[in-house]
Amino acid sequence: MNEQPDVCTLSLRLLDDGSAVERVVNALRRRGHVLRSMQFGPTEEPGVSLMTMAVCARRCRAERLGAELGRLYCVLDVWPDTHASD
Repeated sequence: MNEQPDVCTLSLRLLDDGSAVERVVNALRRRGHVLRSMQFGPTEEPGVSLMTMAVCARRCRAERLGAELGRLYCVLDVWPDTHASD
């Protein structure tokens, strides 16, 4: 059987430094996750951007991934969408 992987959504508030997106994507790559889609844009708060991404991962792995990404200095907050695969 070829099972479709679960896709979970993570939203992150990032500092607007030149390498924040690269650091997040590299962290995903190092952990072997597949990035399905990504959106990036400004927030109302100066110096802070919002990144929303869909990642191939089961819910428990997405929550763990969110916690790991939250340790990056450029990540201010992480919100995993735990209801996406219900």
